[in-house]
Amino acid sequence: MIIHLLEYKSTATKIYFGVYALETYLNARQHRKLLETKVPEALEGVVSEEKFEKERLFELRESRYRFVKGAWKVVKNIIFIQYDIYPQIWKYSSELLVQYFNLSGTHWYTDYFIVTAIFPIADAISDSSTDIKPLRRIPQVNIDLSLSLALDILPQLYFINQGISDSYMYIMPFRFVRSAIGALLREPIIQYYLKTEPFQNDKVYKDIIELADNFGFYVDDILIYHKNTNEPGAPDIYIFENFISKTIYLSNTIADNVSEQEIYALVMRELSIEKSHYGLKKYILNLACSLALIYDFSKAMQNHRFYQQFGINTMPIIFGATMFKILIAPFKPITNFFFNLIARNMEIKANYFVKSQDYGKRLRSGLIVSFANNMKSFNNDPLYSIYRSHKMSLAENLKSIGKTT
Repeated sequence: MIIHLLEYKSTATKIYFGVYALETYLNARQHRKLLETKVPEALEGVVSEEKFEKERLFELRESRYRFVKGAWKVVKNIIFIQYDIYPQIWKYSSELLVQYFNLSGTHWYTDYFIVTAIFPIADAISDSSTDIKPLRRIPQVNIDLSLSLALDILPQLYFINQGISDSYMYIMPFRFVRSAIGALLREPIIQYYLKTEPFQNDKVYKDIIELADNFGFYVDDILIYHKNTNEPGAPDIYIFENFISKTIYLSNTIADNVSEQEIYALVMRELSIEKSHYGLKKYILNLACSLALIYDFSKAMQNHRFYQQFGINTMPIIFGATMFKILIAPFKPITNFFFNLIARNMEIKANYFVKSQDYGKRLRSGLIVSFANNMKSFNNDPLYSIYRSHKMSLAENLKSIGKTT
């Protein structure tokens, strides 16, 4: 498991440097594409030269920022890990708590007070120095490799202090149930926070219901939601699914600015993606990664060698939890990179399917409206784009659709 790779600081440093080298390579590829002054072929006639040049120059500035931030990040990581900065923070913070608050950490519940005082500080340092954030606009995260303080770390802290060696066996079922409940509660939460209203066009409503039925889906309802113009990346069509039915959300932007045929094409595309079991695959991958993470976390917390490599002979579990989070940080973008490949492949297949149904032209024009505030009209390197996001840009979508008549 992961813990066998992370028992030694030198290995962790190599992993961080490897991720930095990968990001630097991808950033260099993207920087080279940004130097191209010609509008992408797929966007010719869609965006103006002025808009293209404005976005290109902005991304060039961001590209230079990424190089500087990446170099600073890897140097800081190596220093913090190799020179035991984190153990020193733990040591001095603990001494202050013992001296002024008499919290010795001899009981699990006093460890709780130590963690509430120290963990946010160490966590902030670890996030700023080790999290994979080479951009001001961070990569989209779909596979979650994080550990919750309240729901993952503290329960295991309690079980370990009770002498239960296989504490992960108690946490895993709870994590599974929590993930399932979270999936089921998404629609009520979405409806609560989104400003929604019924879809008024009866003809289009019936046609979409029939279209979904052809895909083998039962659609419970179709709603219009008011899209926040300050969030240009928000989807214009969102399909919520649970175990028995689906609800389709159309943004007011789409409902007001595209034709009926374009709505059919866009909905058909999303239904095709759902037909590929996108939501289920994402849920299973997330759950598998979460359970593996909990198992490795439990084993690391009870492994003396894990603490000894940082010059600590005792086993302060909260410190171990902090270091564990730091050491697994490089795996986050790599895991999401592979998920992005899967998600993008589904999008490409969905575009091909809609085009095969003679809706390619409608899909093209509908996507242009959908991406109006989020075109990203600059040239994108394919590998860099995959690394950054599971969603294809407008240019990538139009390229996959190809020419239409």
